[in-house]
Amino acid sequence: MPMDLGDLATPTTALPAGPAPPGALPPGMDLGELATSELPPAPPVPTAAVSAGAPATGGPASYLPSWLDRMTDAAARGATFGLSDLAGAAGTATGAYLGGRPGTWSENYQQALARQRGEQEQFAAEHPVASTVGSLAGSLTAAPAAGATAGAATLGRQMLTGAGMGAAGGAAGGLAESQQPGGSARDIAYGTGIGAATGATLPVAGGLIGRAVAPVARGASNLAEAIAPGLFGNAIENQALRTIAGRQAYDVAAGMPAAGAPGGLAEQLAAGQAAGRPITFADVGGANVQGLAGKVARAPGPGRQMAADFLDARDAGAPGRLLDDINTLMVPTGVPTGGADNMLAHLEQQQGAEANRLYGLAGANNAGPQRLVNSPELDALVQNSGPIQNAMNSVRNTLPAYANLPDNDMRMLHEAYKVVGNRAQQAVGNPDAYVLGKLQGDFRDALTGANPDYGAALDNFRNYSKQMDAINAGRKIFTQTPDQISQNLQAMPPDQQRMFRLGAADTMAQQVLGTTSGGNEALRVVGNQLRQQQLRPLFASDDQFNDFINRATTENQLFRTKQAILGGSQTAPRLAEDTGGGAPGAFGPLAAGTAAIYAGEPFAGVTQLATGLSRLARPAEINDPAVNAEIARRLYSADPTAQRETLARMLALPGPMAPKLALPAGGLAGQLVGPGLTPAVNWAAGLPFMGRRQ
Repeated sequence: MPMDLGDLATPTTALPAGPAPPGALPPGMDLGELATSELPPAPPVPTAAVSAGAPATGGPASYLPSWLDRMTDAAARGATFGLSDLAGAAGTATGAYLGGRPGTWSENYQQALARQRGEQEQFAAEHPVASTVGSLAGSLTAAPAAGATAGAATLGRQMLTGAGMGAAGGAAGGLAESQQPGGSARDIAYGTGIGAATGATLPVAGGLIGRAVAPVARGASNLAEAIAPGLFGNAIENQALRTIAGRQAYDVAAGMPAAGAPGGLAEQLAAGQAAGRPITFADVGGANVQGLAGKVARAPGPGRQMAADFLDARDAGAPGRLLDDINTLMVPTGVPTGGADNMLAHLEQQQGAEANRLYGLAGANNAGPQRLVNSPELDALVQNSGPIQNAMNSVRNTLPAYANLPDNDMRMLHEAYKVVGNRAQQAVGNPDAYVLGKLQGDFRDALTGANPDYGAALDNFRNYSKQMDAINAGRKIFTQTPDQISQNLQAMPPDQQRMFRLGAADTMAQQVLGTTSGGNEALRVVGNQLRQQQLRPLFASDDQFNDFINRATTENQLFRTKQAILGGSQTAPRLAEDTGGGAPGAFGPLAAGTAAIYAGEPFAGVTQLATGLSRLARPAEINDPAVNAEIARRLYSADPTAQRETLARMLALPGPMAPKLALPAGGLAGQLVGPGLTPAVNWAAGLPFMGRRQ
């Protein structure tokens, strides 16, 4: 029916039915009511229009962010485990409160939070790939936060680290999914628990998956290397390095210094090389590294032959290295090569040549002119001494050429002097020894006083004799006490000290060369504490002595390495190394333990889980022949360059991924404790030790 302006002003007059124009008030509401009322929610905007960039229509909330903005929001939500929604909603509610908008802070917070999550759910439904990529990318940005603690190498430490990081992420996720502004204590508690369980489980799952994938990785690496050498990383090398690094981590956990720390592998290798020894990781590693070296040396495969060849060749070179040490640090400089025997022959030859010349100058032999000695003192001693007269008669009887020589002929006097000296030596221990010894001294003084050239000849001859005596005394070094050795050396002039050291070095060299095949030559050198004390006086300084002992001690260390790995009987630790470990047998106990706990048998379940974890915790990849060969190549290499490369690559290995992923994984698990728990979380909540959530 027709309507005029009067009809329109009548309140009881109904408007024609039809859609209200944009901006129209709802029926029955005036402007005063509008000021104190909330607008009805805007109808949803078709996504096609938003995606196409068409202007949105439909109400006050008609604008939606772009596709890229929504993906960025998903990444932010993943990075903060959903806390970005809470922060955004709290900011919106605070702005409304400060701006004087209607509603309480809590009401505005809930409305803003619901609107943000609704938009995210709509975006996830319409763009699942982009939403998932953004959320995962954001979650992974939280992983480096665990990097500082992710270096824990042992499985137990990885599980503890993962549990801690997972609990933190789970608590954040539980708070984010709570519908309460401050977070429900129940949601936070469940998020913490589920996050911790998730973080602790990741290293176990990672270990099982890693061992299952390892053979595939080796095969793929070999294929890639055959197709494009050097283009792709070598899985065998990486697995060998990880195995060595894992064993080293066990040793560090037991108290050994880290590889690059003072007293660690790098420093010990450098010390062995400075001692001139072909030292390897197998020699300086801790019990776990040495156990690995022994296992690859005894397991079938190329690594076994590599280790045996190296150890045998190194052991065969031990005598030569020790002899070099003796010749370098003990044998005096300037002596002929060939040891004490050659030196004795040289001294005798020199003594004879010098004696013939000097005695000739003194007239005491036929090499020089005849010399008659006119000395009243000497004449009186000769004429009045029965032993001297007897000596001259003996000379005339044994040397026909001297039969007619007068008593004052220097040749006769020289031969008579030698006879008196011999008889004095023969009388040692008899009553006549003192008398003959004193007579020999008086005879010498009278001769040298009357003929100084003869005194020079006697001194020269005696010096050579004492040097030869010093060599023989040095050869008997280990029959003397350390104090006796020191006193004897201090009483000798420098030339005799050199000969004493030469004799001692000769004895040590003979002991090294006399060691039976396969024996420990180094032990003959360093021996025990007494032997080291006997050797100390032979060296001019403590540094020289310590250098010598360190070389021999290092050689002894090399011998003990071979014995521990290849020699002796099958000890319990070696048997455990050779027969245990590896992934086989780990999955079964873990699965059985989990099933037992779920069935309400915690004791049996915990026992099975402990068995599985102990097997899984053992170093992996040591039963593959190719990996064993690579381990042997690195552990039994004495090349300093190769050792530095191995250390550098070991130190550059990334830490275990499982603890790093525990934080984002725990956050994701914690978010699942909100409304609409997933079936997996519902199953976990029903375990006997968790209690069923209501």
